[in-house]
Amino acid sequence: MPENRLKEVRTFMFTSPSLVVLYLDGNAIRILRKGAFEGLTSLNLLRLGNNQIHTADLYCLNGLQPLKTLTMNNNFLTTLPYLGNLTKLRNLRLSFNSLDLDSQTAVFRNLQTMGILALQNAELRGIPDLSKNPKLLYLFLSKNRIKTIKDGTFLFNSLLKQLIINSNNIEILSNESFTGATSLELIDLSNNPVRQIADSTFSHKALNMVLLINTVLQHPLLISTASHPIFSFILLSSDLESSVISDEPSYDEILASSGYLCKELNFLETKCFPCKLGTYISSSGDRCENCPAGGFYQNEVAYTGIKSHGMGCKECPHGKYVAPERIPGRAETDCQSCPLGTELDKFSGFRACSCLDEHYRLSRFEGCLICTKGYTCVNETIDLATGFYWIWSSREIAEQYRKFSTELQIRERNYDPNFISFKGSIPVAYACPVAESCIGGLYSQCKAGYEGPLCAICAAGYFRFLSNCEKCPTIPWIVGQITLILFVFILLLIIILRDKKDKNQNGRTITDIILARLKIVIGFYQVSSSTFDSLSYISWPGPLLEIMKYAKMLQLNLLQILPPSCVSNSIHTNAYTHFLISIAFSATVVFFCLIFLVLMRMQINRNNTLSVSAKNDKIFNTKVQSYKCLFLVLFITFPSTCSIIFKILPESCHELCSHSNSQCMSYLRADYSIKCDDATHRIYGILSRVALLYTFIFPLFLLVILKRERETQMKENQKNAFPVLQGTKFLYENYSPSCWYWEILELTRKILVSLFLIMFQVESRMGLGVTTILSGVYAVVFALYKPIEDKFEHWLQMVSLLATSVNFTVGMLLKIPLEETSSSISSETDALIVTVVLMAANVVVIGLIAVSYIAKMISAINELRKTPQCSLSCFLSVLQLASEAPGVGDNVDQNLAQADTSQDDMLTCDVERIQEVEIEEENSTSLDEKLENDQSEFENREKIKNKKNI
Repeated sequence: MPENRLKEVRTFMFTSPSLVVLYLDGNAIRILRKGAFEGLTSLNLLRLGNNQIHTADLYCLNGLQPLKTLTMNNNFLTTLPYLGNLTKLRNLRLSFNSLDLDSQTAVFRNLQTMGILALQNAELRGIPDLSKNPKLLYLFLSKNRIKTIKDGTFLFNSLLKQLIINSNNIEILSNESFTGATSLELIDLSNNPVRQIADSTFSHKALNMVLLINTVLQHPLLISTASHPIFSFILLSSDLESSVISDEPSYDEILASSGYLCKELNFLETKCFPCKLGTYISSSGDRCENCPAGGFYQNEVAYTGIKSHGMGCKECPHGKYVAPERIPGRAETDCQSCPLGTELDKFSGFRACSCLDEHYRLSRFEGCLICTKGYTCVNETIDLATGFYWIWSSREIAEQYRKFSTELQIRERNYDPNFISFKGSIPVAYACPVAESCIGGLYSQCKAGYEGPLCAICAAGYFRFLSNCEKCPTIPWIVGQITLILFVFILLLIIILRDKKDKNQNGRTITDIILARLKIVIGFYQVSSSTFDSLSYISWPGPLLEIMKYAKMLQLNLLQILPPSCVSNSIHTNAYTHFLISIAFSATVVFFCLIFLVLMRMQINRNNTLSVSAKNDKIFNTKVQSYKCLFLVLFITFPSTCSIIFKILPESCHELCSHSNSQCMSYLRADYSIKCDDATHRIYGILSRVALLYTFIFPLFLLVILKRERETQMKENQKNAFPVLQGTKFLYENYSPSCWYWEILELTRKILVSLFLIMFQVESRMGLGVTTILSGVYAVVFALYKPIEDKFEHWLQMVSLLATSVNFTVGMLLKIPLEETSSSISSETDALIVTVVLMAANVVVIGLIAVSYIAKMISAINELRKTPQCSLSCFLSVLQLASEAPGVGDNVDQNLAQADTSQDDMLTCDVERIQEVEIEEENSTSLDEKLENDQSEFENREKIKNKKNI
């Protein structure tokens, strides 16, 4: 019953009287009960080796009088059961236990027929009493803790032939150490610290060989007697060749069991030689094996048995190893300290010590390197972290590293020596524009919907939105979006073209108010969407990105509203397509505007019912409305057009290298499907540089127009002479006269923000830092000069600037890795707070408009209840976005409009406005003095008149 799961041998478990042989080795037996084998009256062989026996009842072997062989090796025995009834026992093997025989001095007393006693590795501190074992032939006591051989120990063992007592702590041998053992043929005292031997220690006639290998004796010892010479070999170095030539087969077996490797020279003779230092005899006994590289050495000659990890090697101290070029390790001094990055407080094993946490190695027997950002290091191997991308120099190199990392996980000796080290280089890890798109791993796997370099290209069935690849919507959804956008656009166009001339108390029309507030809202969300688009490597909260989906449409990006790839898989668009369409769209708007003007002029001139003056007025108004639509569309699309131009520039390319600036490929950062090294991009690079003029010419053109408007306003007779000036009124009408140019500054701010975000490295802090500083400085300057006269619009713009600064500031906070944040802060709470702050900042701008509209509409309804009216104009007045328009609700904001103080007026854009304020104050003072004088003169006249009457 060997190799089963038997855990206990109970009483009367085996009772067959005819059983001769019983194999119970290799089980999990822990306890032997009393009378466990009673009834086995014919048993000759009982094998209990290789179990877990720690408790054996004193009488567990009762009834086994016929037993001849008993093996209980490789257990956990500390004491032995009673053996006195085993009167026929010949072979007893108790090796590899932890026996304490000091309290059982007479345990072998009745075993008078015992011929073989094996007690290797039994932790014996002394040789047991063998005086009652006269037939003992072979005694094995190697690898114990025996320090002395007492005189007369073998006095009654005259038949003893072989004494194997190597690998103990014996230092001194006296003349009486082996007295009585007259039949001794072999004594093995190897690997003992023997330093003193008496002259007559080995004066036995039958003694043929004494092994004193690897002792501390200083000189070779040649001992002989008059009757019979013997030889003792003392190896002071493992390099010495020593061998024994024997013609007795029995000697060959003895030497083989003692660490000698025997080979036949001829039919009659066999040559045996010991395994040298640094080696041990294999388990098969047919070769000497070297101790491998790592934490192993062997400083004993002719070593047999298992010491560590299935080998006959000793272990180096913790934190030390034997390098491959120094194997086999022959002494503890061959163990050198493990290299940097390894665990120095643990056993090295089959490597140069294990790596520390967050470290990796490129060779099993070299140091470990620290794991940097973009990588994940587990079990001494390096892999690509989630959110990053790398490019191997070749598929073969990647496969070599995969095999190396697989072999590195093998912690035993059976690893493949061909993959001890990795000769290639680990690729550079690049942060992906969208972190969740890169799964990582050896081959840079991408999430579903993403592909290509940095996983930045949208797969079929997906379209790009804010650097993310979104699943294509259904055709009805696309049609619905287009319908809604067209409805809003047409409604806005009607309001602009309708352009009611009625003005409120501040001289502003409804169209002026709508456009002024609309450009603030559009400008804010344009900057915000550009920010989230360029800083996509930051993990922005999901709800915020949902808001940006709709804010993105404010840029009138046709390819964003209607993704062609979602309509048909055969239609492919890239950054070049966006560039051409944006330029073509701007040119088309200008072209159609001119065509519209020509057609309308022809139609008006053909109308004979109108006078010349009426025709001129109508043509003038048509030009004003056309220019207003033209510049409004160009104004809205200008930031996105500039961004597209910047993204095509050669400076916007991103170079991806395998490692150390080798095997590099350059891709367009805005579209990684485009390579910057080909001829096509060189052509578009030239076109983008030419188109770059548009980013300068358009703001300068607007500046010239506004400057001309400023000069025209100074001349009353030419106030309405130029329709183009009236068409661009939405750019300056809500600013104070002295801050007529402020919209150009606002436009420049948007362009600079886009430029910094696009041109700087997306992973760097520089672009985000510069834009954050720029936004903060601009907000401070705006608050200082207060260029917008309308209180509500001033605070609307102020809030939008603050919200932009919040976006950039929180973006910088989100760049802090989670592992560097305080452990006392809950990550869920932290993420919730960030989400709330960002949502509040980005919703408050449109929220102010909504709250203001609702409040003023309620006020208008209350006014209507006092003076009921029923007409279309009344209904439209209620629905107007700004209640400052004439009609119902005229007096809603009068008190607010009169709340400005002279101190606020002094915070103006130039000296000219300050002088105007001073003149107004002087005129006001003069008027007050004149009124006082008139009042005084009137009172004097009244007094004179009264006196006359009296």
